[in-house]
Amino acid sequence: MQKWWVLIVAAFMFFSVTTVDTETAEASGQGVVSEAMKHQGTPYQWGGKTPSGFDCSGFVAYAFAQEGIDLPFGTANQVNEGSRVSRSNLQAGDIVFFSGTYRSGVSHNGIYIGNNQFVHTSASQGVTVSSMNNSYWAPKYHSARRVADSSSSEAVASTADVSSSSSDKATVVNANNLNVRSGPSLSNSRIDTISGGTTVDVEEEYNYWAKVSDGSTEGYVSLRFLDMDNDGSTSTANVSSVSSSGQQAEIINTSNVNVRSGGSMSDSVTGSISGGSTVEVQEEFNYWAKVSDGSTEGFVSLRFLDMK
Repeated sequence: MQKWWVLIVAAFMFFSVTTVDTETAEASGQGVVSEAMKHQGTPYQWGGKTPSGFDCSGFVAYAFAQEGIDLPFGTANQVNEGSRVSRSNLQAGDIVFFSGTYRSGVSHNGIYIGNNQFVHTSASQGVTVSSMNNSYWAPKYHSARRVADSSSSEAVASTADVSSSSSDKATVVNANNLNVRSGPSLSNSRIDTISGGTTVDVEEEYNYWAKVSDGSTEGYVSLRFLDMDNDGSTSTANVSSVSSSGQQAEIINTSNVNVRSGGSMSDSVTGSISGGSTVEVQEEFNYWAKVSDGSTEGFVSLRFLDMK
């Protein structure tokens, strides 16, 4: 009898552990919010990454880590994670960013919880909930990113973000060697480099990243350093990819965005447009757009535009 009792207990423990592991592996926006809200009142600590004390990006990274999503530290790094979300489409668990708090550019972030509120770490109050509509935060709102799915409990930050399969050629247009990473995020480790001017095969695209190969090195690079061209030549903007636009967009870079004479990193810089400026999008060329703010006209990377 004792033997059967031991077997029953062992089976129960096995299925309990299996269930916990499965639930822990799932990541949802609401799960991130629930985790974040547990830490209200935790004191602010510059560079803090644990429940003994958080700064803003450390708090965001911790909450997402408990749901199985690894994020880099620092608002400047987190603002490039996942996919961009317009303010009108915010969902619980999205990361919201603010600029011009203690320095220019993106300088603060938190986790959206719904009803125009977000939970974040305040230097004066620690982890707290604030309204995005109040007089302090409203004019400082910058942008939002989605790295967890609020409805289906699936991570969105890495390979789930495949936008298309590809067999295109591209030229690396970075001035020096381009870092190749193990995954589509700045938080992934550098595994090699590819020299500027090298032609690579583009295997897949992930938001602002691409999986590429030059025959000896394979990994992920930022799309901003690739001049896409299906026939493998080194032309600038592919005219066949031009689409007329006419819509408006906001510059979301943390500082001034370089404006170039053509749709490629190899084209010369002809001016700059300040972050936060509203521009008219005249045409789109692959990952570039021809824009104008009324005084400056030229090409900027689409990664710096929040389309309205």
